[in-house]
Amino acid sequence: MKKILVLLSFVFLLTACTKDELKTSYLQQFVTEDTTILCCFDCSEDKEITKERVLQQLDIEMDFLEKEYEIIEPQKPEPNQVYEVISKDESKDHFKVYYINNTGIITAKRAFINNAIAVANQIELETGEEIYAPIKWGTYIVRYDIGQKNIQETDTEYIKKAEEYIQSIFPYLDFNNYTLKVSEGDAGQIIFNYYTKEALEKNQIYDFSWISPLNDTHIDIIISNRDLLDTFIYNK
Repeated sequence: MKKILVLLSFVFLLTACTKDELKTSYLQQFVTEDTTILCCFDCSEDKEITKERVLQQLDIEMDFLEKEYEIIEPQKPEPNQVYEVISKDESKDHFKVYYINNTGIITAKRAFINNAIAVANQIELETGEEIYAPIKWGTYIVRYDIGQKNIQETDTEYIKKAEEYIQSIFPYLDFNNYTLKVSEGDAGQIIFNYYTKEALEKNQIYDFSWISPLNDTHIDIIISNRDLLDTFIYNK
């Protein structure tokens, strides 16, 4: 009897570990202890990433830093990596650029992102003017062809399909912790925002969202805070 109990305990432990190991995401390559996603951008039309596009994205994210960058091909590229980017100033800020799922992904050191946000906040404090810089907020993650245009709040089949895909890239996301609010954008796009109970009570921003355009069958997935990547991907 004791042997059976020991065996059952081992099987339970093995099953629990196996289930946990299944909680993987392709995003784990880009979110590590000291590195995270700076930005993502859709490349479904070009099917490639050009150096010009990388520079454009860096300018969109943080042009207030007024830096110039050199883009090189990595000598020992990581899986899916296409470029390395180094700033030309003394700081030698370093970024990596990847291409996967028709998406460009630029990663940066967490310390760099935190410092850049601090610089933006300081400039705003000194000038009294708001800096529009996406690096201060969250990031677009990926585009997914769901096969339906302009999904509505009543389209439960496609909402479920969207949530299943989002769950696949954010394995530790628990939809039970969120309330869905649906709205319509200026261009006719339908916006699906997911709020925590606390965010709703305090009138705060959503944690993540997906957008269904008026005339396209894809959806765009967005998170409002990079720290959520740690929670959704690793349960930290």
